[in-house]
Amino acid sequence: MKKTRCFSVLPGRLRLLRIGLGSAAFLSGALLLADVLVNAGGGSSNADKTGNGGGILDYGQVTFSGSASYENNTVRGFSQGGAVYAGSVVQQAAVSFTGNRAEGGSGGALYSRGNVQVAAGSSFSGNAAAHNGGALCLDANDGEEERTVNVEGGCSFTGNSAGNLGGAVYVSGGSAEAPTVLNLRSTDSTRPVSFSGNFRGRSAGASTGGVPNSITVMGHVRLVMHADPDCLVSMEDPLYSFAGYSSTSSLRKTGEGTLGLGGISLCHFPVSVEGGTVRLGTNAGVRGMTRLDVAAGACLSFSLPRNPSQEAKWSAEGPVSLDSTAEIRVALPVMAGKEQEQSWKLVEGTTLSMAALPSVSYDAASAEAWKSEGSFSLKQENTAGKSALVLAWTRTPSPYDQWKKDHFADG
Repeated sequence: MKKTRCFSVLPGRLRLLRIGLGSAAFLSGALLLADVLVNAGGGSSNADKTGNGGGILDYGQVTFSGSASYENNTVRGFSQGGAVYAGSVVQQAAVSFTGNRAEGGSGGALYSRGNVQVAAGSSFSGNAAAHNGGALCLDANDGEEERTVNVEGGCSFTGNSAGNLGGAVYVSGGSAEAPTVLNLRSTDSTRPVSFSGNFRGRSAGASTGGVPNSITVMGHVRLVMHADPDCLVSMEDPLYSFAGYSSTSSLRKTGEGTLGLGGISLCHFPVSVEGGTVRLGTNAGVRGMTRLDVAAGACLSFSLPRNPSQEAKWSAEGPVSLDSTAEIRVALPVMAGKEQEQSWKLVEGTTLSMAALPSVSYDAASAEAWKSEGSFSLKQENTAGKSALVLAWTRTPSPYDQWKKDHFADG
């Protein structure tokens, strides 16, 4: 029987400079860290040689038994894991990863093919990879079992970048029988799970270029975004997937809290809103879904733009099922004062199934001017191959305009 080797570092500060494979952590068991700072000073952990894991290389399980900090570790060549390369990872306390790089490979901070537990309060900031996963690269499991990645409450991903895919996180699953399950769980109302300022298509070390992206999904991945009551999963950077390469993936929003989305997310897989609220910002949208299901009691929240797009905020390439007890919440743009009519496509699919129209509530401050000048209506519009839920506003005519309309056929 293979025995796990445990290496413990007592609380304190340990600085490891110019880490090499032979002199650093090259293990086949588990490395236990407590209050440890591993800092390669911006240099390559493996000098100029190809090698995985700037701070830790471990093909078994890495366990963090206490808080730790990884700063400015670098791997060069086609190497993975700027700070950590591990078979699997268990964090029992918050770990911070700042400024780590995989200059020719993937996983600017961490690379793994196994189960990963990211502890509450962990942070990933300013990490970069030349290929996939600016902060985390969760490549497909080679095994035949489902693998799980849990990101707990209060975790933040800020300013990470990848030259190819996954500005913050790249996640892939090997097969339908052995998918990757990625859980984002927000359970602390004072500390959301948050993504902001992350880019895909940005060269490692560059400060410009690329497009915003939080998570890129490839293959067989089950995304679960859970928020407890009064809690938030905030994704200012959109999701991304390829049509044809992720149709067996899925996204579920669970819990009574809120999922906030920014940018245009491309989700080429089924999406279900099973509880709580999904909030789309002014310029946000979700497109490409093969199916959208919104359950009873769930809420779709919209900040609407001044100039509506021809495409719906939720735009599916397949059917949409919207429970009649679901709720629509709307915040409106500043009124220009000249509008006669205005309409916004909220949800659209090849078909739109509703037993009845859902209820609509309006942000009081933003709706006051609109309501004083006209009225709103929610309706279903059907066109060739599409069915949409549309919010329309019509200005109330002045007494003179109404008189003209009543007495002259041409208005």
